Amino acid sequence: MAMIIREATKDDCVALAVLNGEVQKLHADAYPDVFKWPTDPLELSTYFTEAILNPQHRIFIGELDGEPIGYIQCEAIQRGSNALCLAQAFIYVHHIVVKSAHRSQGYGKQLMRVVFDFAKANGNRAVRLDYWSFNREATEFFARLGFRAYREFAWVRPSDRG
Repeated sequence: MAMIIREATKDDCVALAVLNGEVQKLHADAYPDVFKWPTDPLELSTYFTEAILNPQHRIFIGELDGEPIGYIQCEAIQRGSNALCLAQAFIYVHHIVVKSAHRSQGYGKQLMRVVFDFAKANGNRAVRLDYWSFNREATEFFARLGFRAYREFAWVRPSDRG
């Protein structure tokens, strides 16, 4: 079945919040001291509304027979040069979500293709993203799409050190 992908509007905020819930819970279960769960519906609606209205952001929603099954949120980022780094322009993927019942059917790849097209339309910018290392499904998905680590983040809590 063909997924229809379109740019999200303010009318999609409830659907985006519902779609986000599955992945948000996954993250909150792994890191309850970092991620909110349950999320506040008004706060989440405000978050999505602000992203939709931001000209640097794009949210694309994927539907099957009119039912939202996934979305991807990205942002065009431009950084000037400084004493240490050259100027950079890239597309940053903030979120990608596909309902678990629809995973491994190519829908995530279709959503990423929209972002790759957006990057080309914005001067063939690199596409960057990050994901939590516990999420093996995300790690494998992005690797299949050709993403390679170029930077790593690490952390320790003082309480973890004894």
